[in-house]
Amino acid sequence: MTHKGSVFRDLMIIETAIKTGMKMAELANLLVKHVDFGSGSFTVIGEKGARDRVIPINGNLKITLKTLCSDKESKERVFNLAPQSLGLKLNDWAKKADTPIHTHSFRHYFATKPCREGSEHQGCTGAPRAL
Repeated sequence: MTHKGSVFRDLMIIETAIKTGMKMAELANLLVKHVDFGSGSFTVIGEKGARDRVIPINGNLKITLKTLCSDKESKERVFNLAPQSLGLKLNDWAKKADTPIHTHSFRHYFATKPCREGSEHQGCTGAPRAL
């Protein structure tokens, strides 16, 4: 993979994590065949007896992921990284940006975004609100 290609892939990992709330292991283990570009969704295969779940993906993310997956076989990993390698890659980017972000930060951001935007959902009680 070229440097330009790896930067694109790394940015796609971050964007996918932010926009879906997927765990790092789920992102690393995501196969091309689990991405349904027609319906705009991922199927996350449940681990250890957990149920599979479907996660919607928005239009822009769908388009860029389609580009990333265009030359891959259905059984290949979307991001071509093992879970530990994916976490190390994100740590490298955090260091370069001089930002104290760890892999779970993206999941937390996704989960609290509706509260910051003023949602009245019961889970947002006491959460910081957007100004």
